[in-house]
Amino acid sequence: MPNSPLPLTLKAVAAAIKQDGGQSTGRAVLFAAGVNLDLFEQHIPELAAATGVGQARLHEIVKVARTALDDTSPRVPGQHVVSQVLLRQFTIPTNDGDRLLAHSLQFGKSKLRAPRGVGKLEHFVKIDSQETERLWGQTEQDLPAALAAAGTRRIFANPKHVAVIKDAIALHFARSLELLQAHAMLWEHGLERTRQQYLADEATMATLFYKRHGLLPLSARAAGEIISSQLLAETRQLYESGAIFRLRVVDMFQAARQLAAKAGLGSSGRPVASF
Repeated sequence: MPNSPLPLTLKAVAAAIKQDGGQSTGRAVLFAAGVNLDLFEQHIPELAAATGVGQARLHEIVKVARTALDDTSPRVPGQHVVSQVLLRQFTIPTNDGDRLLAHSLQFGKSKLRAPRGVGKLEHFVKIDSQETERLWGQTEQDLPAALAAAGTRRIFANPKHVAVIKDAIALHFARSLELLQAHAMLWEHGLERTRQQYLADEATMATLFYKRHGLLPLSARAAGEIISSQLLAETRQLYESGAIFRLRVVDMFQAARQLAAKAGLGSSGRPVASF
């Protein structure tokens, strides 16, 4: 986009959003926030022309960003990574009600607990978690009926039940400790890869250095180190606040839903697609 009227810092954002047509909301929000949301919003007409993404969608990205990145947005402590409705399938009756035998790997002890006290993390999503809980709830509210039907072949007579089970599989993939750990590892690799890409673009780094500091850099490498650190400082802060994971976990859920939708649940004589 050599002739684009976009400011230099927004050209890389436009290229990134253009890659997937702005479909991944979390990814687009992070790129937008990394440069400055106000600047992004001011140049939405030019961004739309450069990316092929409609202005309405770009405004939606800004709206999501302002809520998801606001550390005063409502939070839900003790978020379940395993749905309570699923946990209830494994309870046993006791004098105190239905209970699960919960085992602590940390302390090596077991204790009978209600489903609400098992399979959860205090702050799986650290920021704007009320919104993610609302999203998960859209699948979980229909899960009891789908699970009941799953115990019989009746499930295959109801496309909605099949869709809910598939969505629940996607939900438990996205809302897992393994994904949380993988996200942390991939973020570190991605941050370093982005830093190296910045350093490789010596001309842009030198130009940005001059615009920000009014001085010519002593060397292209020095300019790259300083500017790349400044550009990535906001991204690092977003990661540490939990905002990046808040956005990416929703992207991962939606991507997993798309894969699960193409797969078969399987029954006698029915093929199962792997994903």
